[in-house]
Amino acid sequence: IDHYRQLGYTVVSEDKLPSKFTHIDQNVVVHILMKNSLQVEHQTTTRTITYYDRTTDKQIMIEGVTEPVIQQATFTRQAIVASPHHQIIGYTLNQQRDQNGNYLVEIPLANADQAWKLEKGGWPASPNPDLQKYGYAAPEDTKGNPYPVVVDGHPTALVPSESVKVYYQPRITSKEEQAQSLRTIHYVYANGPRKGETAAPDVQQVVTFARSLTTNEVTKEVNRGDWHVLQSETIKAGQSVIESDPTSFAAVISPSIKGYTPDQTVVANELASQGEQPIEVTVNYTTEPHEITYSVIDDATGLTLINHAQLGSGYANEQIPLAMREDYQNVSAHYEQLGYKLVSQETLPAAFADHDLM
Repeated sequence: IDHYRQLGYTVVSEDKLPSKFTHIDQNVVVHILMKNSLQVEHQTTTRTITYYDRTTDKQIMIEGVTEPVIQQATFTRQAIVASPHHQIIGYTLNQQRDQNGNYLVEIPLANADQAWKLEKGGWPASPNPDLQKYGYAAPEDTKGNPYPVVVDGHPTALVPSESVKVYYQPRITSKEEQAQSLRTIHYVYANGPRKGETAAPDVQQVVTFARSLTTNEVTKEVNRGDWHVLQSETIKAGQSVIESDPTSFAAVISPSIKGYTPDQTVVANELASQGEQPIEVTVNYTTEPHEITYSVIDDATGLTLINHAQLGSGYANEQIPLAMREDYQNVSAHYEQLGYKLVSQETLPAAFADHDLM
């Protein structure tokens, strides 16, 4: 009896042994029953939700935002195992037993898949993250349809895993970029008592160019279109004129100033180029100067060594510059170095006269 117990049997009934042998053969009967047990089986099904860049088809990795969502559902079923060979003979749902304590087969082996029960977990609905501040548009499914939420799933033990991809399209923004090419015309007194002063107000000329800029808000990559011209504008005496030829700086007639002559009566039109440095044009106004000349005479021989050489020129009442005075002194110094003795030297006037001085 103990041998069968060790093999997994349970004793249902047993005859008692007689106390002695008789003149006939005796037989005692033991009723045994194979004892069964339960073996729990587990199966986990997983749904993984990942987020992808539609353009690159690469997974979006933003720490704390786009980590894959892993959802697991764990299923169990209870197999009835019979000794002595520990064979599975079927499955129980409610652990029902017979009068001998053995588990009853509620689901046969042929229908084993029906024995699975959800123990824990599941595939709940999962809202997809908003990645607008990272440069992406709203989430989409594989076909490009709006996909704000991955809906709840209905996992079974028969489907071991499922992968869901959510796609994000990088946002592309567009704007116009403008640039200007500039030409400024200055009018300046080049000589005379007002030398260096402004002769007339500046003329400003502006040619405006434009191009489109498209920016990938994820990578910040910028694509730039080709430049094209928009307009040419001339601003003169506070008045703005839009020129008929938008590609060029228009020709500008220099203003007339009594007693002065401009070195450019017309500043010619000029083709503008995007990206060039600002152009500065100066129209110089000049008037006629008066000369001071000097002569050097050798008193011993009466020869004129220098005759009416120009010392400098200037305009009426304009102060004689210091450099010119130094040049005049250097003339006598030069001849003294050559062995001459200074006999006399006229003094330069303080300012230029209204006529040539000799």
